[in-house]
Amino acid sequence: MDTEIARDELKQMLDHSKKITLIEALPAESYHHAHLPGAINLPPDQVRTLAPQLLPQKDTDVLRWRNMSFLRRRGS
Repeated sequence: MDTEIARDELKQMLDHSKKITLIEALPAESYHHAHLPGAINLPPDQVRTLAPQLLPQKDTDVLRWRNMSFLRRRGS
């Protein structure tokens, strides 16, 4: 289940946690134009192909930028 998190919480997580993956689900062209520092690109049309390669660890928290907010999915 995804939960929305505040920017302050995101900053704290990025500063203090080693098991976080920040994802921007943007078309490659948009990602290359501008993206958040440290974020990886997972284009919506390539999720099934790229996710196993980009997100191999199941215990990692995943933060996804969507519609001007961050969503968090806790690792298992």
